[in-house]
Amino acid sequence: MSGIYEGDLERVRKAIDSRALAPDTLNVALAFASATDKRDEQIVQTLAAAGAQPPPEIPVETLLSYAGSYKGEHSLTAKITVEGDRLFVSPRGQQKMSLWPLDQVTFRPVAFGNAKIVFEVEDGQTVGLTFIQDGYKMKLTRVKTDNADEHG
Repeated sequence: MSGIYEGDLERVRKAIDSRALAPDTLNVALAFASATDKRDEQIVQTLAAAGAQPPPEIPVETLLSYAGSYKGEHSLTAKITVEGDRLFVSPRGQQKMSLWPLDQVTFRPVAFGNAKIVFEVEDGQTVGLTFIQDGYKMKLTRVKTDNADEHG
């Protein structure tokens, strides 16, 4: 992603030519390149030519249903927020990160190319999420708070 952020077309081409990028990574790269303030049409076109697909459209109501606080083992906590039509995660002690949709319940943190967050929905209610990275899974349960949005 740094090649995209820095507008370095040659670096983006090298990454694509290495064939080390998974399709999901290419898709997130395209979404990032399309949304960044420094949008570079050549980079966007290069990613699209390499097979990158734009992210799926997720209704804002669905994103809002994921918003809230989550807690896992060993005091692991994360807060999910929505800004505009984008989803963000704020793990405790870390900066907020943008999440890019892979499908209706699976998102990739832009900062972690090899990680995913999968939301768990039961009977129309978001009950938790699983953070997956390098084959390791961490389950977090949605925490009810006094000022939690009861619609999600």
